[in-house]
Amino acid sequence: MLLAAAVLTNVAAAELPLGGNNPLAGARQAQPVFLPVDEAFRPYMQVAEDQTSINWQIAEGYYLYQHRLQVTIDGATVDLDQMPAGLPKFDEFFGDVEVYYGRLSVPFQLVSSPKSAGKALPKSVKVQVSYQGCADKGLCYPPQIRDFRILPRKADIYLPEGALAAP
Repeated sequence: MLLAAAVLTNVAAAELPLGGNNPLAGARQAQPVFLPVDEAFRPYMQVAEDQTSINWQIAEGYYLYQHRLQVTIDGATVDLDQMPAGLPKFDEFFGDVEVYYGRLSVPFQLVSSPKSAGKALPKSVKVQVSYQGCADKGLCYPPQIRDFRILPRKADIYLPEGALAAP
């Protein structure tokens, strides 16, 4: 009997017009649409003569968590001591956090480990970047990892391996 009532309710609701007096019209239209993760957060690296940075273009209404950003070079974690201050935000999962909106640029030294400091850089370096972000409307994306293969002596902008479009 309960199943029949549920079916009749769904059929009746489906037959209501979308506008006017339909109480479900607003619920159908109010569902937020979320960007694919690679459109919400577009990472790229910039290599200059004396500076390397990981950068993001962050779509409007989306943010990155500061504490979820990490860079490794050939498997060694990089110190991100020049990370800019983020905006304070209370997050229901992480508590008080700092986040970034719009654009983010984090400079770092392009050495793969303390042992390699002062030595010549290799011809190419694998840089792995991990990050996590959310939409203000409530969707949090799983942690993301992007790999870059960069040429330390070539000043340029680098996209993640497999990326098709520039930011």
